[in-house]
Amino acid sequence: MGMLGLRTIVISSDGITERTQVSETTCKWPSIEKICTNGDYVFVYMSTMSAFIIPKRAFNTSSEFDTFISQAKHYTDMAKQPSVSPVQQ
Repeated sequence: MGMLGLRTIVISSDGITERTQVSETTCKWPSIEKICTNGDYVFVYMSTMSAFIIPKRAFNTSSEFDTFISQAKHYTDMAKQPSVSPVQQ
């Protein structure tokens, strides 16, 4: 439990969502600047001054931590792909 109470972070194809007892905030993947880790934390940056900081200890296993990072990076990469429009003839 953090200084502001228990927080839950959920990722989906839509974005990353932080939930508390009193609020819910979702950031869409195109708004994520970068995702990095130092081995003990994963940092999901919306800007140089704003990030979700998620400790490895929040996961049941190291494998879950690694999977979270891989999936978040995948969603971010997919959001940066240009949309393909049908060719008009």
